[in-house]
Amino acid sequence: MRLLSSLLSLLVLTMLSPACRLAMDIPDGPGAPCDGDGVRDEGETCDGTDLGGFTCEGLGYHGGSLACTPGCLWDAADCRTTGFCGDGALQAGAEDCEGTDLGGATCESLGFSGGFLTCDDGCAFDTTDCQAICNSDGVKDQWEICDRNDLGGASCASLGYHGGALTCTSACTFNLEDCLAAGRCGDGVLDAGHEDCEPDNVMVTSCESLGLHPGTLACGADCRFDTTGCDGRCGDGVVQIAYEQCDGTNLAGAACESLGFYPGILQCTPECTFNTTGCTGRCGDGVIQAAHEECEPGHPNSETCRGLGHFGGELCRADCAYDESQCLDAVQLTAGSQFTCAVLSDGTARCWGANTQGQLALGTTSVGPTATPQPTLSLPGLGALSAGGTHACALTSGGSLSCWGFNNYGQMGQGHILTPQVTPVTVPGLGTVSAVSAGQNFTCAQLSDQTVKCWGQNNEGQLGIGNRNDQSSPQTTGLVPGVIAVEAGREHACAIVNPGGALLCWGTNGNGQIGDDSTNDRLSPVAVSGLGSVFAVSAGGTHTCAIDTGGVTWCWGGNGSGQVGDGATFPSLRTIPTQPDWTQTAIALATGERHTCAITVSGNVYCWGECGNGQCGSGGTSDRTRPNQVSGLTGVAGIAAGDNHTCARLSTGALRCWGANSYGQLGDGTTVQRNSPVEVLP
Repeated sequence: MRLLSSLLSLLVLTMLSPACRLAMDIPDGPGAPCDGDGVRDEGETCDGTDLGGFTCEGLGYHGGSLACTPGCLWDAADCRTTGFCGDGALQAGAEDCEGTDLGGATCESLGFSGGFLTCDDGCAFDTTDCQAICNSDGVKDQWEICDRNDLGGASCASLGYHGGALTCTSACTFNLEDCLAAGRCGDGVLDAGHEDCEPDNVMVTSCESLGLHPGTLACGADCRFDTTGCDGRCGDGVVQIAYEQCDGTNLAGAACESLGFYPGILQCTPECTFNTTGCTGRCGDGVIQAAHEECEPGHPNSETCRGLGHFGGELCRADCAYDESQCLDAVQLTAGSQFTCAVLSDGTARCWGANTQGQLALGTTSVGPTATPQPTLSLPGLGALSAGGTHACALTSGGSLSCWGFNNYGQMGQGHILTPQVTPVTVPGLGTVSAVSAGQNFTCAQLSDQTVKCWGQNNEGQLGIGNRNDQSSPQTTGLVPGVIAVEAGREHACAIVNPGGALLCWGTNGNGQIGDDSTNDRLSPVAVSGLGSVFAVSAGGTHTCAIDTGGVTWCWGGNGSGQVGDGATFPSLRTIPTQPDWTQTAIALATGERHTCAITVSGNVYCWGECGNGQCGSGGTSDRTRPNQVSGLTGVAGIAAGDNHTCARLSTGALRCWGANSYGQLGDGTTVQRNSPVEVLP
């Protein structure tokens, strides 16, 4: 078609200018003038920019730039020989139209009844605004959308609606009224029967409410929940570590053994948690798997620390194997008037019995009495303990001293008499303390320079400072340096001093407990009569006992209940040291209010004196004027006596107590008096 148009143009040019020939690159003829003055003269095809009004399109090309050669000929090198959609030229056969050039076509010429025909961007007819011819013959023609009942297979559903009955109008177009009533995705109205959500509506549902793990729930273009932003769900076969232990058969590499169980079959529950019932137990489940374990921590086992003779502790390690090094032993024992304390091998302490003045260091007086040992002290480097009447004191590894309990006489050493002191307080102004002994209402401390300071009640001169004035702060006694041991009783005290191991005592002496062959109170230390070198001393309520370096036991003072142990109760007091009536060699002593107990070199215990509360451990309550062996006790390493009860520390680390128990001071879990030794509970 374009070739025919070009030939016609050339024919017109030939007819208009017979003297001028279209040569493109052919001169007008032999000798044709070309003066190059830029003006197309007669006989010239062109001259410079004067193309005589011709263009590439006028010459039959599809566009481009026409130029003139120096020889006044057309230069069509930049003209386009082929066209394209959008070049402004209609290529018949290749294009329906070009822009506004419809090639003379109309809606009617295309079979429509009327309307506006346009050209789309692809150079094809756009019949959108053309009106279809509707002949209403019941058959949908190609130019009809529908025709009566012939909907061309369309329905409300195929058009994206949720339902309704699609019909055809008299104009052969769809009647969507019933479809619209049924709704469609994207109309902003949530149809619960067909949609999960509407894309432009606010989401009220969450990943979690759908049973999924947290994340971002979205609404898809199809009005269905888009859960790709949720972090999976239990049951999808993928283990989401943040929420699941396992999923179906996916155990995330876990096995019974990796979970701390013994071999077996590990499974996953519907809730995506491990089901370990198929595993053959684990350490710590309370069941002893004999093939894998010796014991179970915290559960009854065939072996226990107490069964092995220790005070307490857990024999079974966390890995279900026995470890005796975990057992706790009592390493030191002390008894107050109606309470008892022990230091354990782990550096902690236990106290039990009366707590009326906070003497158990429980932080209150409202708890107690307690009939079983209670964890009490929390002191760094806890060393020796000493229990008095209703107070106690403890050394620490740094050499400081702390006290707690009754303080009406200043026995806390704090410079005041506020009472009670229910938690340990450090006694100021002592320096380094090497030993401590608590009396009934006073306290004495042996310092590292081998001097002694005492404080508290002093009505009987028991502080040894030369007067009877109570002191709420530590005061230096009348002892010269060289003290190697100090012992406080009810209202008197004694000290072993060097050189020679001499024994000096001071305080009340109404029963001859000072041992200086008198009954006069001594406000300053005096030597005990008739004793040589002494290595152990114990001060009781009204009497005193000591062991000399030859292993001989001596007692003196009140003897109304036979506590001196010489076989007689008359006279009722001994003002000088007297030997008990026995042949044993003692290595340690403990004196109560009116009874005495001793450990022999063979590890047995003998007691004598008042036994009315069973404190002699003889099985009865009759007083003993001579030492009587306590039955059932061997391997004893330590002894302590309260007012009317006695306790022993065995070499295994266990404890036994007997005697008065109205405050639970025996630690056996009861308040029943015991006339023979019973085991102290841990």
